[in-house]
Amino acid sequence: MKKNIIFEEKDKSISILQKYLEQKHKINFPEMIEFLRNLQNLRSSGSAHRKGEDYRTIYKRFDKGNLSKTFEGILRGVVTTLNTLENKILKDEDGKTK
Repeated sequence: MKKNIIFEEKDKSISILQKYLEQKHKINFPEMIEFLRNLQNLRSSGSAHRKGEDYRTIYKRFDKGNLSKTFEGILRGVVTTLNTLENKILKDEDGKTK
């Protein structure tokens, strides 16, 4: 994905994905990128710091009142992200997957 796109050396995976989508496909999904960053921060803070203050702060962005609903909301966000990418990138004009 890094081939033939302009990005900075300090850019990490989600920033590179964002630049790829903007430069190669002329699409911009700020809500999707924000969701992915929040999800990555949740994963990082949950595993690295074993639910410290950073984890509680980012968890509040996903919190739906109980663990089951929160997890469902995260899964829905992931499915929406994948569907959006499929519909905008992988499908040709006839609606068929490339």
